[in-house]
Amino acid sequence: MQVLGHQQSLVNRDLYTRFRPWPLLLLAMTLAIAAVNGDWLGQPALIAFVCALYLTNWLLHRRAQPPENGETSTNTQWLRGMWLHIYSTSLIWGLFYGWIGNSQPVLSYPFLLATGVTQALAFSSCDNYPLHPRQSMGALLLLQLPCLLVLLTHEQTLKLVPFFALLMVLQWVRIRSSARHYEHVLRSEIALQESRREIERLSSHDNLTGLCNRRGLETTLYSQWHLAARQQGAVSLIALDLDHIKRVNERLGHGAGDACLRHVAQLLRSQFRRSSDLVARMGGDSFAVLLPQTDAIEAMRLARDLRDQLMRSSLEWNGQSLNITASMGVDCARWDMDLSPDDTLKRITAACHEAKTKGRNRVLQA
Repeated sequence: MQVLGHQQSLVNRDLYTRFRPWPLLLLAMTLAIAAVNGDWLGQPALIAFVCALYLTNWLLHRRAQPPENGETSTNTQWLRGMWLHIYSTSLIWGLFYGWIGNSQPVLSYPFLLATGVTQALAFSSCDNYPLHPRQSMGALLLLQLPCLLVLLTHEQTLKLVPFFALLMVLQWVRIRSSARHYEHVLRSEIALQESRREIERLSSHDNLTGLCNRRGLETTLYSQWHLAARQQGAVSLIALDLDHIKRVNERLGHGAGDACLRHVAQLLRSQFRRSSDLVARMGGDSFAVLLPQTDAIEAMRLARDLRDQLMRSSLEWNGQSLNITASMGVDCARWDMDLSPDDTLKRITAACHEAKTKGRNRVLQA
């Protein structure tokens, strides 16, 4: 299954989380097997060395956090490093298991315990890395092959080899089944996330103009207002109502009115192009422009420029030229007056309404 972008980040995070306890689990199993007869298998220094390898692998893994929404090359490089951790951990256990098979009697407690632990780990691995079936099988081979090779060298243990081979075939079947199930779950999760993003986008955007809607503006105003308040900085707002749009609807139909709204929306996009600026349709014939890091003087200048640009850019509709004007209220947040973002929005919206009552096509500072 091909995954890209945020989907790959989701898969990487899942792989990282699934592998995280394995080095410590194998370290604990190593100590348990070594201590079963009370003699550390006659090689306490070797046991300590194996445990040190697991601990080192675990510490390195903790530092190798998956990239968040990284580029494809970054994700690929991280995955290679991640599988190196998995392979090395599996190989350490496989060699330890092989050493037990070579140094301990076949029916001894250490060998039987190591065999049981290895098979439990192997079948658990079948479900642990399902999106990478080939790599998963590679890790299983590293877990079990060293001991299989040891069994092949002893005549009395040859009868066990077909049994272990059958188990590995069953593990491969299990890996393929887990991979198909995981792909289905992953596709469902990705589809759910995309649906949520689309719902969020639709809930914060205006379908007619493509601009942010009132909800989107209020959400952004809330965060920008509080950021500016903490820093005692500037954040300004332009509220504008188009003049006489109702007359256009009555005289030429709602199609003409909608065309006027789209025309104004396009003009607003072209006038306010900073990445931090936010243009929104507040509903009906009302628009707003949020201007972070902009003081009242600059906001007034931008509003007057916008008014002049509106007057110069008439809209052609069915052979008629429609002149569009707007009444605007402008100001920055006043920290001595406004106790909340709502106070700022209400004060500037009131200035916009006052501009309409004073003759329209004008800019008033709140």
